[in-house]
Order: sequence, then structure tokens, then C-alpha cells
Amino acid sequence: MLTTWLGGLGSKLTESWAGRALSPAFLFWLGGLAVLALGPGGDRRYADAANSFNTASALLQVVILITAVALVATSEQLAEGLSLPITRLLEGYWPRGTGWLRAFLVRRISPPTFEIGVVGPLSPDRIASGGINTLTPDERRELGALDLRLHRIPVAANAQMPTRLGNILRASEVRIAGRYGLDPMLCWSAFWLVLPELARTELTEARTAVDTRVRTWFWALLFCVWALVTWWWPPLLIGLVLAVVVYAGWLLPAAGTYADLLDAAFEVHRGALYKAFGRTLPTDLDAEASAGASLTELIWHGTAVSTAFSAASLSDLADPPEGAESGE
Repeated sequence: MLTTWLGGLGSKLTESWAGRALSPAFLFWLGGLAVLALGPGGDRRYADAANSFNTASALLQVVILITAVALVATSEQLAEGLSLPITRLLEGYWPRGTGWLRAFLVRRISPPTFEIGVVGPLSPDRIASGGINTLTPDERRELGALDLRLHRIPVAANAQMPTRLGNILRASEVRIAGRYGLDPMLCWSAFWLVLPELARTELTEARTAVDTRVRTWFWALLFCVWALVTWWWPPLLIGLVLAVVVYAGWLLPAAGTYADLLDAAFEVHRGALYKAFGRTLPTDLDAEASAGASLTELIWHGTAVSTAFSAASLSDLADPPEGAESGE
């Protein structure tokens, strides 16, 4: 009977391992075992561990495998719970006392006019007079890259974040609030309820992609810990390189996709939000900015009358940039 039970449990363990074989947590622990085996003193550690496992009873071997699966599963759950705090840190919402670093990084963001310039091949005067067709292919690519970069940075200097991820997400929020008067942070719960199923699905998948890549970045950076465990430098280099590659090549594009979908959702479906509150979507954008701010007040405060704080300022107060109070 014990043999049958062990066989069934082994089958379930195999299925569980197969489901987690490509997860970042599994690769982290697998990589850690490789570091322990290949690093200084690895031959001895590997021989001792293999001998201990091979000489153990079948029951103890099963317990070891169960513990390994539980370790991977538990670490995955812990990392999932840390997704939001890690994302906030990557966005640039840092604790007080780091204002000097934040201010330094924000100042490194060049305003649009300095990037394109007022003279030269990409000057606004030349583009306005001759049109984009007068640009060479290289100049068009440069202009497109600049335009995309500026699209990912908030226009208002006091809304700019110290990281690229923070600017991508913040630019979308500021753009929606400035264009339609609707604060996406304060209106989100109500807006989500009126979105059609297709929009919800696309936004959910895009946000899940961002969260997954944040956790992958976390595991890549955490891999550096194995350098401290073994006092061996390769894990440090591997962890840092993987973290940079995941952040720049995988996380930022996913955040851009999510930000674009968020923009599109408000652009296409904001009328449903007005309708849900018995209001009519204005046809004039200037009038809509005021109407959107009033609707935001209604959603957030339960009244359309403006309070001491505007809806936009309340969005910032939820996690204000350090130094904003002093005008930095």
C-alpha cells in the first residue's frame, strides 16, 4: 500500500514540477544549485548531497522532493505578493529621505525642446515649412524615436518620475487626466465596471504581463545573492546582466503596451462612464475637461462640487513625489 501511495505521490510531484519547470522561481533555485555545485568547494558539496540522497530511504526521498516543491511554490507566492511594492519601487515611488536621488534622476530627463532643438535638421521650423517628407530616412527614424520617447514622459515637469518605467505609466495617467479631466486612479473602479469584456480582457492580459516581468526582474536581481552564499563573482554578474536585460528589453515594452491600452480604453469607452452616472459626454474637448473633473469629484467624493483638493491633486497625494511640497 505504501508503495502504491508513493507511486501516486511521485506522479503528482512530476506533474507539479512539469508545471513549474520554466517559472522564474524554479530557475532561481535550479541556478542556485548549479552555483553551489560549480562554485568553490562545489565538488565536495555535490558529492555529499548526492550520497545523502541516494542512501536515504524512499520515504525520506519523497519528503525531500515534497519540500523542494513546497519551497518553489512558497517562494513564488511570496514573490507574487511583493509584485505591487516592487513595481512601485521600480516606478520611482521611494521612501522619504531619497529626495536628492529622485531630483537628480528627474533632472536628467531632457525636455522635448532640448531634444529636437530649435535649429538643425529636426527643427520644428524645418518640419513645419517642408513637411516630414523632406526628412531623410535616418532623420525620420530619429524623429520617430524622439517622438516615442516624449510620448513616454509626462509633459508637466512636476509629474515626471525618476525611472523609465515610472514615466511610461505616469505619462498615460497624466495624459488621460489632462485630456479628458478624468483621473484614472480615482475613476478606475467605476470605469472597470462599465468596460466591455474585450477591453477588460486586453487590459488584464497587459497588466498581467507587466506584473510577471516585474517578478522575473526581481528573481534575476535576487540571483546575485548566490554570490554572497558562495563568495563567487559569476552569480553577481549573471544576476545583474539578467536584471538589466529583463528591465530594458522585456518589462519596459510590456509597460508601454499597457499604457497605450489604458489610453485607448478611456478614449473609446469613457462615454459609458458618463452614461452610468446619468451624464452626457461633451462633444467639445475643452468642455469635457471640466465635465471630466466634475465627474471625478462625483465618483471620488460623492458630490460634483469641488472640495479643498482637486481630483488631480488627490491622485498625487496617494503617493506624492518627494520634494513636491517644496516645489522641487
